[in-house]
Amino acid sequence: MQRQFVQCQWNVAVVLPAFPAVRVAWLLLLGFLLQSQVVEAKLTKIKLNELVLGSSLIAYGRSIPTASSAPQGSANTVWLQPISILKGETLVKGKKILLCNTPGDIESYDLRDLKEPYVIFAKQVDDCYLPIHGLRSVIQTKDKTIITWNIDGQPDQQSIAAFLAKVRNLVSPPSPPPTTTREDSRP
Repeated sequence: MQRQFVQCQWNVAVVLPAFPAVRVAWLLLLGFLLQSQVVEAKLTKIKLNELVLGSSLIAYGRSIPTASSAPQGSANTVWLQPISILKGETLVKGKKILLCNTPGDIESYDLRDLKEPYVIFAKQVDDCYLPIHGLRSVIQTKDKTIITWNIDGQPDQQSIAAFLAKVRNLVSPPSPPPTTTREDSRP
């Protein structure tokens, strides 16, 4: 019996049987399984308040290019130079933040490739901070605009200042105005 190997973009080798009808059915099943996982991931929606609540660190900054020979300078980590820390200031020790980077994950950005500043919603995993919801938790900017189409309930884009104000509001909502009580006026 002759077998054929097929390799897909996820570096998975599949052994296909020699019979054409079985091979076609096998490929259809494999394609359906892979496609359903990708579609499910793309359709996942998250709201801004969910990103804020699920994050221990929210920062606006840019990736710092590092040589792979530098300490902790691998493809799996990247340094963030924060412009502003919106949540988790007490967690940050120093002037840089070590982010977990998953360049091989289809649902994540390779943070080394981002040239413009971005907002990251992250949680600590070991010694670095991992984006909490893949692509949806790394919000890119272009000039003075932030691209927010991937956050449920947000416009496609908005000013960076307006978005950061929304996040700050969710991190520590403004306190309600003091209530005034009337003093009973007694003669």
